[in-house]
Amino acid sequence: MQTIPIFDARAVGVVGHLAAEREAALALRREAVGWLPPWVRPLAPAVEAANRWWLRRNRSPYRDEIFEMARILGEPGLVSINVSYEWGCTTLGVSPDGGRPPLLLRTLDWPFPGLGRGVQVVRMEGRAGEYWNVAWPGAAGVLTAMAPGRFAAALNQAPMRRRASGEWSRVADFALNGARAFFGVRAMPGMHLLRLAFEKAKDVPEAVDLLARTPIARPCIFTLVGCAEGEIVVIEKTETAARVLQQPGATANAFRPGFHAGLWEARPCACSFADAPANNLARGRLLDELAARSSAPFDWLLPPVLNGFTRLAVEAAPAAGLLRVRGYEPEPAGGVRQATRDFDLSDALLA
Repeated sequence: MQTIPIFDARAVGVVGHLAAEREAALALRREAVGWLPPWVRPLAPAVEAANRWWLRRNRSPYRDEIFEMARILGEPGLVSINVSYEWGCTTLGVSPDGGRPPLLLRTLDWPFPGLGRGVQVVRMEGRAGEYWNVAWPGAAGVLTAMAPGRFAAALNQAPMRRRASGEWSRVADFALNGARAFFGVRAMPGMHLLRLAFEKAKDVPEAVDLLARTPIARPCIFTLVGCAEGEIVVIEKTETAARVLQQPGATANAFRPGFHAGLWEARPCACSFADAPANNLARGRLLDELAARSSAPFDWLLPPVLNGFTRLAVEAAPAAGLLRVRGYEPEPAGGVRQATRDFDLSDALLA
């Protein structure tokens, strides 16, 4: 199994990270493209051009970085992956027994191969201090990160906005949601906003304020844990509205009922749309139950929290500066296998 490396990007930024790890980024890009159906692959340059047009109109503070990384990479896809919407995930902020500070448990569930064995832990720095980003060369945003002494946070895909129930209308809703984001929205993607929070926010309240009030391109769910006992926040966010829940509990790819108007359909994760509501509920409930009795690293990773799309599992506790990461890759016959040795930040810094 591979060892997850640390890359220190404090002096060179994400552009320097990509430049130093260009071959790794190209290998990851080619593996991801190879997963796509053959008829889709020739469309990559056109999709990249469209996403370039969208990003030029966007308010993301990382736009120029993304364009420069795309130039260095030299193959289409980098702009698209930096503005594309996030896939499935399961996240829990939990307060361990005994008054200990909270812990963030997180899986990232994407279908693309290569993400598990290609992951890196990137040391980054902003105005508010350092943070450790679980990422890949060429990634401008943040999906999962930990800032020692401040907070840890993760981003999940939100449910799908529906205008009518039924199988046939889902295709229309996909198209309408995409058109709304592509032509009508100039706000930054959620993963760019989460990076901005790590760069600017000194603590959980500052991060929550920034994440809740800043418009984003498409709905998402943020989970944050701080350093004080019980400091756990979930933000269910649409493009311009936010519901802030200051409580522990697992989050998958569905909103809690009672706040967001309209129809919202839970996202599938290694399951069908019909099974998605039950799957989201099962992942959340199981993670809640397993975390309550967890006694060893990653012993909460059981199906359906661990599933055929799982590529990363992360544990983070900012009060202790704890960050653990494990990568997974798909098996040909189905399911996943562990692809990396367990990364522990404390051990890595001592090595």
